[in-house]
Amino acid sequence: MKAPAEESSPRYNDNGDNFYYVQEDYVREVQKKRNTWSWNVIRPTGIIGFTPQCKLVLHRLLLCLPPTTDQILLGSANGMTEALTLAVYFLLCRETGEPARFPGNEYIWEGVDDKSYAPGIADLAVFVSTNDHCANEAFNHANGDVFLWKNMWPKLAAYFGVEASYPLSLPNPHMKTTVLTLATQAPEPTFAKVKGTENELINEFDVAEWAKDKREAWQSIVRKWGGKEEVFDWAAWGHLRWGMGRAWSTLLSVGKARQYGWTRYDDTYITWLKTYKVLEGSGILPKPRDVK
Repeated sequence: MKAPAEESSPRYNDNGDNFYYVQEDYVREVQKKRNTWSWNVIRPTGIIGFTPQCKLVLHRLLLCLPPTTDQILLGSANGMTEALTLAVYFLLCRETGEPARFPGNEYIWEGVDDKSYAPGIADLAVFVSTNDHCANEAFNHANGDVFLWKNMWPKLAAYFGVEASYPLSLPNPHMKTTVLTLATQAPEPTFAKVKGTENELINEFDVAEWAKDKREAWQSIVRKWGGKEEVFDWAAWGHLRWGMGRAWSTLLSVGKARQYGWTRYDDTYITWLKTYKVLEGSGILPKPRDVK
């Protein structure tokens, strides 16, 4: 697959598993028959945003799809965003005194990645649907920057006061206080299972298995510092395992959107912080500065 992927890139052989293809084909077919409206397809990369417990939304979207697909997707209660799941992971590590081990592989740790901020996706959707020259076109969405997980991981861990891969102290522009300086140092991760690109998921450890016995620890966090107990069931551990276990590029080109006039840019690290502020403000997560 070409990286970064463009809208014109050919479809991969999905063996009928990619429900997005079904949706796109249906919309194109109906639009051609009626010819009274236009369509757009927005193709984001990994989404960061506020999506707690969206099983009902997913169910309504998937009513026309095979039951097996419905069951697979509904296994992840918060949809396909890493933000909430990683927050739960970091907070659990802090509660249990464990270092926040990276659950991925060397390719993801060392390689270049990108993300899509949910409000940015909405912004692109509004732009293309209200500009006639964008009618009947598909557009990739990404924030506009790229990052390395070996740099992003300790920054996110530091937000929750968890041991990172090296000591780190960063000013946080979205908080009145400064992120904790981590006095202890977790070891730099080493990777034995993957060296280079593979065609299957490869994780140094299975984060979904790790989480199975952590419910009581999460309940303890909620009792002491706030948040919701049911959040433990909203965490999409399987999706996190996939996102960190792939050993191939999912980079997207936003060149087409730029050529059509869309100019928004989001700093990916800041989008994580904004998302956590919303989750904290809604009472879903405890505020990390309150957790001791």
